[in-house]
Amino acid sequence: DLGTITPDVVALRRRCGFPGMKILQFSFACDRQGDPLPLGCEPDTVVYTGTHDNDTARGWYEKLDAREAAEKACADRYLGDGDAVWRLIELAYGCRSATTIVPMQDILGLGGESRMNRPGTVGGNWEWRCPPDYREGELAARLADLAARHRRGAGGL
Repeated sequence: DLGTITPDVVALRRRCGFPGMKILQFSFACDRQGDPLPLGCEPDTVVYTGTHDNDTARGWYEKLDAREAAEKACADRYLGDGDAVWRLIELAYGCRSATTIVPMQDILGLGGESRMNRPGTVGGNWEWRCPPDYREGELAARLADLAARHRRGAGGL
């Protein structure tokens, strides 16, 4: 259900039993006073920090500049202080969505150079591989703590 979603699309999706998709990189909007609007992650959705077609969370955040000043200000209001990437992951885990998916590049805090796919381009896609030297124990413990705090299953750990 990415793109323009009408009530008919939502009804069809629910009638078929398909979960909706919520991509946090597309979700930051504030009202006229600068207060964050609700994310709208209902239980019958899957929330992602980003997908294979998005930049990594770090790459996305670092590229929010003057052209997206309002979006960056709103993202900063949602994410608060600290590492924006990890705060985005925490936000995903805290959403009401039944399922949370976080790409490994985001878990590792990697930038746009580790992006999986660049839609509309030929070559250089789908080549990213997880580095063999990442700190599995430290990350696993951090994710396990996050899952426990938000009462998420440990099936992916």
